[in-house]
Amino acid sequence: LWVRKADVKQSIAEYEAFVAAAEDENRRKNYTKVLDNWKEKLTTIELLGGDYKELPPSALISMQNDNATTYDTYLQVQNELQSAVNELRDELALEKFGMSYSQMEDIYDRNKEDKKTLDKITALRAVYPQRISEAEPRDASANYY
Repeated sequence: LWVRKADVKQSIAEYEAFVAAAEDENRRKNYTKVLDNWKEKLTTIELLGGDYKELPPSALISMQNDNATTYDTYLQVQNELQSAVNELRDELALEKFGMSYSQMEDIYDRNKEDKKTLDKITALRAVYPQRISEAEPRDASANYY
């Protein structure tokens, strides 16, 4: 799903009108949340230098263990999956910002007031979200084909 600047700007204008016309505080809050999401997408477009492709919500990494999996093995697999997502983020970060995603996280961890770095981190997470789903463990003694 492409996130295009013209569409995002149109949605921002629509939700700014919704916020202004909201009759109660609850609706205003809800519209503001959606508006903030659209503004975040616009920031991502501006930081990345153009439209970007957003993965659908159904795009996720599914992890399933069996009942015999040790906790250590479970953690190793989960860490590898997280590392794979971060590697994609690192590649894009180096291309667009000249430093790795990990370096940006370190910079932000040292200074939580650094909104520019946070915006870059948020943009990278928008392109490569970390969605790891854990399915119920299966019975290791059962046959699977």
